[in-house]
Amino acid sequence: MATLKLFCKIFFISVVVAPLLAGCGPKPGGESIAANVNSFDNTPNAVKQRWSAALEAAKTNDYVGAQNLLYGLSLRELTDEQRQAVSKTLAEVYQRMSTAAKKGDPAALKAFEELRRHTPNRLR
Repeated sequence: MATLKLFCKIFFISVVVAPLLAGCGPKPGGESIAANVNSFDNTPNAVKQRWSAALEAAKTNDYVGAQNLLYGLSLRELTDEQRQAVSKTLAEVYQRMSTAAKKGDPAALKAFEELRRHTPNRLR
């Protein structure tokens, strides 16, 4: 039940709050995401690898992969700084995906469809 509540909070932030706070102008691809890189320097290798994979997916516009990896990270015990980095990155990935979808980007549209069918908290 706690996992569902956490997912709902993260999903709400990603879907509702982030677009409102993100502003209107276009933003460079990976610059603000790259600012979060050092948040996971002092974590076990498995967590650090998952974080690195999530950042790489985010930078290459693998929207579904990034969202799934970040959601998995959000379920772990993280410091406040790490939790904020995960939430911020989730919001940024969603914002970029949303902007791309509005412009008709097929990859972003496909990602939205995939995330509708298989949200990260459901088993496939």
